[in-house]
Amino acid sequence: MVPVSVVLIRLIERFLSIMLIIYVVMLYVSPPDNKIRRMLGVVFEPVFDVFRRFLPPIKTIDFSPLVVLLLIQIIATVLVNIIL
Repeated sequence: MVPVSVVLIRLIERFLSIMLIIYVVMLYVSPPDNKIRRMLGVVFEPVFDVFRRFLPPIKTIDFSPLVVLLLIQIIATVLVNIIL
């Protein structure tokens, strides 16, 4: 039987990952005044800014969303391994 805390960690990981992917897609396809895009930007842009200081965009490609996505997954995996 899987502990409830593991299920909760995985649920949060998936939720954050999906929201991050939706935000990145919305950056390219939705207008800047979109309410959902602005709401997700309030959540994710401060985190992206931290990584942009160390990893500036290369040409026009910003790798900070990818780094944040990987970090979310690594943190979730480490927490699950600690619990189990």
